[in-house]
Amino acid sequence: MYTPVPISGTVPQGARVSASYFDHVVFVGDSVSVKLFYYNSANNRVFGNAEFLTAGSLGSANALWPVSGQSVHPTWEGQKMLLEDSIPLTGKKMLYIMLGMNDIAVYGIDKSVQNMQILLEKIQRNVPDLQIVIESMTPIASTSKLLSNTGLCPANIDAYNHKLSELCEQKGWSFVDVASVMYDADGYLRREYCSDPDNMGVHFTDAGCHAWADYLYTHPVLSKE
Repeated sequence: MYTPVPISGTVPQGARVSASYFDHVVFVGDSVSVKLFYYNSANNRVFGNAEFLTAGSLGSANALWPVSGQSVHPTWEGQKMLLEDSIPLTGKKMLYIMLGMNDIAVYGIDKSVQNMQILLEKIQRNVPDLQIVIESMTPIASTSKLLSNTGLCPANIDAYNHKLSELCEQKGWSFVDVASVMYDADGYLRREYCSDPDNMGVHFTDAGCHAWADYLYTHPVLSKE
């Protein structure tokens, strides 16, 4: 059993926004966010006219690698591109990014946060007025085959999220703690939210995506304009 430590400095709950709030948003993420993309498409574009730059196995480290036939960079209009090059082309003014599943077990918590900072600074240089919103990494199922005391486990995911929140405070970015509504009583991903509990144990059902979307709708980030 693990009890997540509350994270300070997160975006507070506010009035529920309309779908048009997301018209200026681009979502970036790994296979966890790929499911959110599918959910959005299957449910009459829950997130309005938001764009999605998502790819399985994407991480803050490999997002910094050169584009190649073997790289996992997301595609924009059919072309695989660096995020700092594709995000400006979307014309969006707000970035929601969730990465970590493919990072912390390989690079450790501190290096993963450092890579996230490097990536976001590269993106921000190309879109100086971009509002950056980091979404907390979501929990792992208690029955996941990926569970490891030195890698993917509740304590490490929690520590990673705390450091991401601290990074946001330092850089003037925003942090939304979507993970806070995903935990079961033991600090793992709620089983009804997990589509692969006895395998990877990190991907979402439609119910999980609904909870995710509801959280984003009720924790909007105020515009800096």
